[in-house]
Formats: sequence, C-alpha cells, structure tokens
Amino acid sequence: MKKIIVITAALFLTLPIGTYAADNGVFTYEEAESSVEITGCVNTCPSNIDIPSTIDDISVTSIGEWAFYNKQITSVVIPESVVEIKTGAFSSNQISTLHLPNSLTSLGAYAFELNLISDLTISEQLSTID
Repeated sequence: MKKIIVITAALFLTLPIGTYAADNGVFTYEEAESSVEITGCVNTCPSNIDIPSTIDDISVTSIGEWAFYNKQITSVVIPESVVEIKTGAFSSNQISTLHLPNSLTSLGAYAFELNLISDLTISEQLSTID
C-alpha cells in the first residue's frame, strides 16, 4: 500500500501545476491559465479539421505532439491564435493544401510529414523549424 501511495504522489508531482486535460465533445485538449493546446480528437477525427481559435474563451495557442497522427485528415484550418505546432502533429494524413497562419512562430519536426501537400503558404513569423 505504501508503494502505491508513493507512486501516486510521484505522478501528481510530475504534472504541470495549473494545467488539466479536457474535451469539448470534438477535441481533446490541455488547458493552462491563459492558453489551450489541442491534443487530439475525442473519438474519430473528421476528415476536415477546423481548429477553433478559442475553447471556453481561452485562446488555442498550440497543437500538441502527434495530436492528429494518421487520422485520415484531408484538410485542416488553423486559426491565427496558434503560435506553435508540435512534433508530428499532422503527420501521416492526406492533407494537400496547407496555409499556416501568420501567428505561427514554431513548427515541430515531422509536423506535416507524409502528407500530399501540393499547395503551401508559410507564416511570415515562422522562426523555428525543428
């Protein structure tokens, strides 16, 4: 019993303070004090993804690592509130047209790997590509 309590306590100590996981019926996300990171879909992702700019009046600022990996997505709309798309976020889909918002400053490795992108617009503010 003592080991279980120690392990449980250790798990809670590793979680970032002030963040929690939730969903809005379509997307799963982690919410911090002033931002939301989309982490995936609640169930099956729709083929056309429209990322909201806010959830519960809090700005969606990032797309999490591997959030939409291999989900058969054919199109995605990313709002101007997003400043970061993390590693592998949209990897292994069928996205052919991609317009990255001007707000985007960081693009993780493999973020759009293995897609069918033939039309690409890159953010003017993009300063980090891993």
